[in-house]
Amino acid sequence: MKMGFVGDSGIDVYVHQKTSHLGGCSLNLAIHSKELWKNSADICVFGALGTDEAGQQIQELCRARGIISCHDMVPGPTARCPIELSAEGDRKFVNYEAGVLRDFQLSSTRLDSLASFDWIHGTYYPSLFKVAHNLIQRGKKPSRLFSMDFSDLGEFDSDSKHIETFLPYLDLVILGLKSQADPLFKFAQARAKISSARFLVTLGATGVVLLVKDQSIFVPAKKVPKVVDTTGAGDAFLASYLYETLLHQQSAEASLEISAERAAKVVEHLGAFLI
Repeated sequence: MKMGFVGDSGIDVYVHQKTSHLGGCSLNLAIHSKELWKNSADICVFGALGTDEAGQQIQELCRARGIISCHDMVPGPTARCPIELSAEGDRKFVNYEAGVLRDFQLSSTRLDSLASFDWIHGTYYPSLFKVAHNLIQRGKKPSRLFSMDFSDLGEFDSDSKHIETFLPYLDLVILGLKSQADPLFKFAQARAKISSARFLVTLGATGVVLLVKDQSIFVPAKKVPKVVDTTGAGDAFLASYLYETLLHQQSAEASLEISAERAAKVVEHLGAFLI
């Protein structure tokens, strides 16, 4: 199995806690996926890192965890994401600084290499618009299986047109919504019925819904003694879902239940994964 995560790797800065943690959706997914797959899969992460200390730390972390770093090293600052946590542990991104990620695009050589991957996953966010569209610029899926995370769509534009552009190429669509009353949930329900793609919709502390054709499978979030930080919980969930589905070929219900357990463990500590 060969899996590639394309998007952001950077540093999460906890404003009120006066501390920082390596993170970014793609790096989080790579870390959790490697912990699960171990030597059963090659885990690669694509993106851009600055030549600063944070960039070097991420490279060192990848080497230490056995992750293949396919980052472009670019003079300048690595992406930086200030985070504020509520009393309940809910995270809020404030004044994201894309750094060298702002102008990142996959080269033709990188795009060619993706064809050999079993699964490619991308993240859709303003600083990653270029690379997201980069993945489908050749008018076909970049790999055998392809997924895209639109979880932060509501933070900048809830228009479903963003998803429509990618839907013909996708096997899995990830959405992060506050509730099933969100118009995007209705959109997902309608598109799931006529699309070959599955829709995985996370609903925060409520749980998660998997939409497959006319089927809707809901699994509630697991209870934890204290939520410290929700950063990266969705990434942990997705990494586990892919693992359980692809390797163990678990049923949809079993995959969701197991993945909810992993996400619950992440929210009990600061940061998207343990260093």
